[in-house]
Amino acid sequence: MNFITQPIIFATGQFATQCIRLDLVEIQTPDVGRKHTPGSIRNLLDPPPVVRLRLFGVDGHGTSTQAETELNYELSTAGLVLSVDLLHTQGSVTQLGIIAPLNHASSFAGDAYVQPLLIDYQGRKDLLFTMGNLAVKRDGNFFLRYRLCDLFSAPTVLQNGLSFVAECHGVPFNVYSGPRFPGFAASTALTKHLARAGVSVRIRVRDTVRAGLEGGNQPSEMPEFVVE
Repeated sequence: MNFITQPIIFATGQFATQCIRLDLVEIQTPDVGRKHTPGSIRNLLDPPPVVRLRLFGVDGHGTSTQAETELNYELSTAGLVLSVDLLHTQGSVTQLGIIAPLNHASSFAGDAYVQPLLIDYQGRKDLLFTMGNLAVKRDGNFFLRYRLCDLFSAPTVLQNGLSFVAECHGVPFNVYSGPRFPGFAASTALTKHLARAGVSVRIRVRDTVRAGLEGGNQPSEMPEFVVE
């Protein structure tokens, strides 16, 4: 069962008996990717995808007086897991009228499941999921679908098994094969901020060289380091 962004009444876990709405938003989209090939250095999506989770307590759910209050994020994140799927912008459409995700094993190298960190960002504390170790093994135009589950909290309507409690789609981006790859940009301000906060991300100090691609030359490799 997929609740998307609907308010959920939980039966178990830290939100037991509460009506909560969980909201996911992609706040950093990959600009470009280089197709990953087995045996090579992992060509991570850049900048790394980042998703923010916000939680709202809902009073009077389903009534004319329904109201929401954003929760304090000093909470247990042990069971919160974000998964990511790769969808081709021209992919096959299911009977429900949605684009079917591509197979995980043939699509990704790296970590397609992550947990959040509570990080000071733009003057507030935010729960951020960072896909800092994710590469794509296909080329083309794609977007990411993010889905959240809480391993330790079950909705009242589904107390056995897992369910997705929130979902969002990212912005389309391109993944290129080696000869067509245009190069990477220097790391974004958000990526640098995450690195300072202790998140494992790859940092580039300046843009790759994009000149000369029409003549078949490859962009030069850039100084970079990984914060772990």
